[in-house]
Amino acid sequence: GIESAQFARAHYDTNFVRLEDGRVVAWGANIAGSLGDGTRTPRPEPTEIPTLAGAIDIRLGLSCGLALMPDGAVLSWGFNGYGQAGDGTLESSSTPRAVLLPQAASGISIGTDTAAALLVDGTVMSWGGNDFGELGRHRPPRDPTPTLERGLADIRQIGSSNGKLFAIRRDGALFARGPNDSGILGVGKPSDFLAEHPVRVNIGPVAQMFVGYAVHVITERGHRYGWGYNASRLVGDGGWRDVRSPKRLFIPWDPAPEPLKADASR
Repeated sequence: GIESAQFARAHYDTNFVRLEDGRVVAWGANIAGSLGDGTRTPRPEPTEIPTLAGAIDIRLGLSCGLALMPDGAVLSWGFNGYGQAGDGTLESSSTPRAVLLPQAASGISIGTDTAAALLVDGTVMSWGGNDFGELGRHRPPRDPTPTLERGLADIRQIGSSNGKLFAIRRDGALFARGPNDSGILGVGKPSDFLAEHPVRVNIGPVAQMFVGYAVHVITERGHRYGWGYNASRLVGDGGWRDVRSPKRLFIPWDPAPEPLKADASR
């Protein structure tokens, strides 16, 4: 068994664990080399991936992955049909290779076919699938070369989900970019809305976010909000309709709302 894990990541048929001693192990179907072990052989048991030893973070997409290394380099592997490896090609690889970034990264994120990196200077670069213009630029539907995200600076956290990009600025402001499926951008727009450039979400300041089919954030005051796809009750508001704007989630251990103050102008 696995003991003393530092973090674990899973996506469909792919699993990664970073152990306390820095080793990385993985197991799963290994489609298109999604385990990064240099083969496409299914691995039913944890297999060590030496090239990822010491990884600070690992993120998984559709049969592909990204790893942030201690020196700020970003490695990618697996299926690359949309250019989500960020190495300038559309060739899949079972061996991790370097993403083409101009400087060290401090964060990574990946969706089904798009990926992004947060650079140490607070800017963001993105690449991958662009069938619907979700990367916010008019290029071919597959863009394998990392490109600077316009309108994002002084960023401290990023997250991705199926072509959407979310970013928290250092002052807690939250931005979203991409297609608005199920209202996931949180800007109150219909599902056919496409944000070609980052737009401000009306919430904040945000301390942390968790991005999937639905988005959940914790504000700096400790309050929790959710929005997005809700047919499977992912938002956590007790309902099943999609939520298009941030909705306060009342959880028993959250801080109680502050009482309303009297209007001194009256």
